[in-house]
Amino acid sequence: MGQLLATLLSESASGPAATFATFATIQASPREKSQESQESQGLRAQDLRARLLNAASAEYADPDLIHRLSKDDVDACEGLPESVLRAYLRALEDEAERMAGRVPRNETEAILCARCGPVWAPPAVAAVLPMVNGIPRALGCPWCHVRKAGKPIPRPRITCGACIHYLPDRVNPEAGAGHCGLQPEDIHRMHWPMQRHACSQWQPKDSTP
Repeated sequence: MGQLLATLLSESASGPAATFATFATIQASPREKSQESQESQGLRAQDLRARLLNAASAEYADPDLIHRLSKDDVDACEGLPESVLRAYLRALEDEAERMAGRVPRNETEAILCARCGPVWAPPAVAAVLPMVNGIPRALGCPWCHVRKAGKPIPRPRITCGACIHYLPDRVNPEAGAGHCGLQPEDIHRMHWPMQRHACSQWQPKDSTP
């Protein structure tokens, strides 16, 4: 600090020109400021990513979920409390499971999505949905973008006898093998009314799609 003060005092005797030169000497250049700003942002992003990795460890989540996040996604987590970060991680994990064709561990209730058909959902979600003929009904669900991406959706098992499209056997409507009204050309494929299986087009009887 003493050397800097001596330099300022010696240059001040040279007039205004020397004073401007001094400011140029002691102030950081725009390039240096930009570099310092980038370094600061980089350290902040590293800290945020480290926090997310710690939260992933606490949630037993795959750390690759964090490594795959973009810088913008990481920056968006700045200032979020720990509880919100953990909820975000659980959402990321559920999303990865769905895109891989697996049911998230917390989705154990069957619901009927107006666009996807029968899908799995968390019990807390199913509990607040309106019931239609014995099954919770939703206008959309987290599986919708999986369907749009053309990926397979694991389905709850349902019975044809409860479906609006089911055409029962004429001789034995209650227990005989009928057919699916959506597949009239497939006359050789029979459907037992109480046999449980997966179907994307199942609709409960007397409901409005």
